[in-house]
Amino acid sequence: MRGRNVHPGALPALEPLEPRLLLSGDVLISEFMAVNGETLLDEDGEYSDWIELYNPTASPVDLENWRLKDSSEEWVFPAVTLRAGQHLVVFASDKDRRDPEGELHANFKLTSDGEYLALLDADGTVAPTDGEKKLGMALNHKGIWGYHPLLYIRA
Repeated sequence: MRGRNVHPGALPALEPLEPRLLLSGDVLISEFMAVNGETLLDEDGEYSDWIELYNPTASPVDLENWRLKDSSEEWVFPAVTLRAGQHLVVFASDKDRRDPEGELHANFKLTSDGEYLALLDADGTVAPTDGEKKLGMALNHKGIWGYHPLLYIRA
């Protein structure tokens, strides 16, 4: 510290870090709503359950042949691309709609009793699904808030 005028007890100057981007990772389940009664209407004017996906990467992700899976059903995505930083809602309405130009509806609903929910990539690998703590989430074995694979319990 020679040549510097440092006052005893003074904190050193801090340099701000440059902004960081998440350059690796996958699409994840960022939020979901089971037994929806008031948050989001689907194109039929119904409050269907929904699952929100998020692409945190710096690149678009082709979701064709990715799957959403609950305790008993699997729903396959049509040819849709999720741009970098984009969110996508899939209604868990049991309506099974796969029009890439319209709303997406899985072939299952989310139960109020709790069940398994996972996002699988085209190879069948369970995609990571962590983020900030929300209702229904728990700490995973690495200490990260998430629901991957999810067993949610409605209180």
